[in-house]
Amino acid sequence: MGELGEPGPVWGPIHTLMPGTVVFTADAACPIDYNSFSFGYYLFDIGWSFIWNGPADRRRAFLESYQRVIQLPENHVSLIEAFHVAARILFLALYAQNPGEKSLDGERKFVDHECASYLEEKNFLFEKGSWSEEK
Repeated sequence: MGELGEPGPVWGPIHTLMPGTVVFTADAACPIDYNSFSFGYYLFDIGWSFIWNGPADRRRAFLESYQRVIQLPENHVSLIEAFHVAARILFLALYAQNPGEKSLDGERKFVDHECASYLEEKNFLFEKGSWSEEK
């Protein structure tokens, strides 16, 4: 992250989109819940959104749309994967405190597949057939 720098073309307003923080109209997606609005790395914003944006083809479409607005660095896939792993760990830390939280049921697969792939330096976010395709 240090080599990305801030502020600059990789840093700015982000929203950390997730279910319940976006309202869809006929022609737009409108972020709400401004507690999730801050400044940060665009790549973190993408990595966070991929927690809920499971299938590889949906992730590719999301990334293509994002790149129409924000120019990403050449090595953006490996950086997004690093931010995605960090975002998932943050998600676990935030929601693990709630004993009634049901959305943590699939996190074992995250640890077994995505963390292991990341540590082995294997790309995983855009691989068809990955465990996230099941979501």
